[in-house]
Amino acid sequence: MANFNVLVSVFKTEYLRQTFESLRRQTVSNFEVVVIDDCSAENVLQICDEFPDLRLRYFRNEKNLGKKDPSRSWNKGLEFCTKDYVCLVGDDDCLDSNYFETMGKLVAAYPNAGLYRSRLRIIDTDDQVLVLGPGLPLEETWDEFLYQRNTHHRPHSTSEFCLPRQLLIDLGGWVSLPMAIGSDDLTYLNLAQKGKIVSTNDTWASWRRHRKQISTSRRFDSERNNALHMLGTIERKKVLETRAEVVPKNLLLVDLPGKKISGLGRTKSSIIKFLGQIGFE
Repeated sequence: MANFNVLVSVFKTEYLRQTFESLRRQTVSNFEVVVIDDCSAENVLQICDEFPDLRLRYFRNEKNLGKKDPSRSWNKGLEFCTKDYVCLVGDDDCLDSNYFETMGKLVAAYPNAGLYRSRLRIIDTDDQVLVLGPGLPLEETWDEFLYQRNTHHRPHSTSEFCLPRQLLIDLGGWVSLPMAIGSDDLTYLNLAQKGKIVSTNDTWASWRRHRKQISTSRRFDSERNNALHMLGTIERKKVLETRAEVVPKNLLLVDLPGKKISGLGRTKSSIIKFLGQIGFE
């Protein structure tokens, strides 16, 4: 039977109880929760203590790792994960009650997949559904995934994915990008190039949208543009260097992130420096 770590990196706690409640309601118990307190000013441990039945393991970072790049805190949390599969759940997101039961069946049927996925809904602060993600194919190659993401703008978050822990470790963990914008995209792409994405439409993850999220704030437009430009540059290199399985490469190159960004000015040098540090020209 597959077993899972739920990794929750916490900085804000406004919706954390709802996240834990969704874990408490799971129909199976084949998961362990790892909570990383990323130097939150709020009392994360007190909320954890309200859920003794969840088998929570609590760790507090010595300093805030996620302010500029949340993936740093995710990777710190990965060090405490011991189960076969890891699900990174946002501290404001929720999972349907049959999530791990369904994911376990998916893993049993497709043990060699690169990652596993549920369907996504986007909710607001009052749990009202804003968007229903489209139905997902049972199997998908890395290039189909990239095409659907960039050309058809299929939404995703971190919470609907389960990742093989050892494969994720072998690939270096979650990819680092400013504010972690695109970190999940590149991480999933890396995993999908090692094994197909296998999905189910029989359970859902709920991604909560609100003003306090980095991804919805307009305070970081220049940093977001930097990250998207980096993401597009790296994806372009991957497309050019990797054999496409289904989608022609010319289609994969059409709608890469950051392609239309112009007038980078002072940010250009930081982009070049970053790409050089991670081995891209």
